[in-house]
Amino acid sequence: MPKIRTTIYITDELWEKAKKIAQRDGYKLSNILEELLENWVRAKDPGNPQRPITAYMDGHPDRITAIRQEALKQAREIAEWRGEITFKQILNLLREIPYPTKYQEAEKIASQLYKEGFRVWR
Repeated sequence: MPKIRTTIYITDELWEKAKKIAQRDGYKLSNILEELLENWVRAKDPGNPQRPITAYMDGHPDRITAIRQEALKQAREIAEWRGEITFKQILNLLREIPYPTKYQEAEKIASQLYKEGFRVWR
């Protein structure tokens, strides 16, 4: 890919220190800046959206999905070990989720386990 020439504005002190370090370590400053920009763009690119801090709070859809996925994994282990699972056991795996969302998520897990051939008792 062809490269362009550009201008950046930084202090003389920063420029001189960066030049010295790059030279000492055997790098070109332009390669260091390019790598830093590539990493920054990769982290901020629309294909890699940043999650808001609220995503980790109780009740956020992403947090509920993460809890449900973990509960499904645990429910599957119980069902494999015992040959069956109760709806109450599934609800207990979702204890971090408040009602009525907990019940809805338990229904999703029960449905998935049923599709996988496990017996789910109500």
